[in-house]
Amino acid sequence: MKKITMILSLVISVFTGFSQSKRTVLTGEFSHLKDKDTVRLLVYRYGEFPYSIKELRESYDGVVREKQFKINIPLTDDLPYECLLVIPRLRISGDIIIIKRGDQLHISGSDVVINALTGKGAEKTNVLRKLNEIWNSPALKAAAAAPNASGASGLPLLITASQNAFAAGNNYLNTQRGRLDNHSFKMLKAYINGMISEIANTLYWYSNVGYSQAQKDSIQTVLKNVWLPFKKRAYSSPDVETSLSDFYFSKNLATDYALKQVIDHQNFNALKDNSDLKEKYIYFKTHYSGLVREKMITFLILSAPKSNDVGYCYDDAKKIITNNSFKAALDKYCQCIPGSPAYNFTLLDSNKVIHHLTDYKGKILVFDFWFTGCGNCRELTPKLREVESRYANNSKVVFISISSDKNFNLWKNSIRDGIYTTSPQEINLYTSGNGIADPLYYKTNTYSAPTLKLVDANGNWCENPIDCRFDNGKDLIGKIDRLLNN
Repeated sequence: MKKITMILSLVISVFTGFSQSKRTVLTGEFSHLKDKDTVRLLVYRYGEFPYSIKELRESYDGVVREKQFKINIPLTDDLPYECLLVIPRLRISGDIIIIKRGDQLHISGSDVVINALTGKGAEKTNVLRKLNEIWNSPALKAAAAAPNASGASGLPLLITASQNAFAAGNNYLNTQRGRLDNHSFKMLKAYINGMISEIANTLYWYSNVGYSQAQKDSIQTVLKNVWLPFKKRAYSSPDVETSLSDFYFSKNLATDYALKQVIDHQNFNALKDNSDLKEKYIYFKTHYSGLVREKMITFLILSAPKSNDVGYCYDDAKKIITNNSFKAALDKYCQCIPGSPAYNFTLLDSNKVIHHLTDYKGKILVFDFWFTGCGNCRELTPKLREVESRYANNSKVVFISISSDKNFNLWKNSIRDGIYTTSPQEINLYTSGNGIADPLYYKTNTYSAPTLKLVDANGNWCENPIDCRFDNGKDLIGKIDRLLNN
């Protein structure tokens, strides 16, 4: 009996040791934290998707006690995952951490400093931080900020700086090869590859103000003669298994497609998430397969909530997608399709009177989503005010302002200032402190501002109007007039 007991004890000891070796734990200590604060770790199982899509990430919390916290992460496979650490009252950007099953990580700092990670598995995140330092070098920032960086004269400078950052990052990563497991090395390699497509960000921001034909011609020439040869020489496609959890894979692949459209067709609209969704969808549906295809088309649809192609893409994607997480996300966030019933919201006005969609039966509704501090919302206000004045004497058209502000008094003061709202006649509604977590926001997949939505007199969603900043309200006016004439 004694021998059996000893063997049983040995088995339990070995099993317990194995279990502990595979436990994944993040501990931390930050000098500014208070007791009962909650530190949150968001694990992105499928890499980067819009922040509001909860179905594609997992959340684990640690409660602070004496400035310290501990988070247990129940990972069940051996892939590395990029995670976002959300620390209360942090005055600098949050931290991306790479975590793999079995890691025992420790992080420390204050509200203005995050120190290097320590503990088992810390090397992955510390290498990523070094790559970010290389990418955010003063030389590269100076090139991106150079006058005319968006045109042919500045573009070669920016591309050259990107090439230098890519080479430096690649060289550094190779020196760390022996410290990294194979999956983590491939993930970080894919991250460096993303630097090649970073040029698209500069082109995107400048394209919003419009390029002349001469600028388009010169940009196309530079991309063909300078950027494309570099890309062909340096770029390597990410490993399929790694790509499923790689944080930037989807965005980088979509950007690569968009730059190809600029080079081949001078199609700068392809750089914008909400433009040419159907064309992008068909391309990735045709050229990819398996879970990579499912991930890409889900990413494209969820990243383009203002596109009027969402309905077509969603209906077609339902026939293709097998992954349950992708299915759930699309079903939840693709409910604002033209012709489908609008969500019957419950929101308060400034007098705390409850409003529902059904209160406006038979009315054409224009929703304007905004928040205090939104610069683009301020720019929209005078344009939208002109549109509203056009229907001032028409009781069939109602303009409703919806804010994601969480502070009631802040919201009321913003209404009083008139910076974000159009007129006293506009109905101003509040999400009761829920912000973008309010059901109306995820029912409309609204996570950016300003956003305009239109509901017809039957209570159904209409096609999304063009932002009035870009056409002085012509598209919105045309859509309202057509609804009035029906």
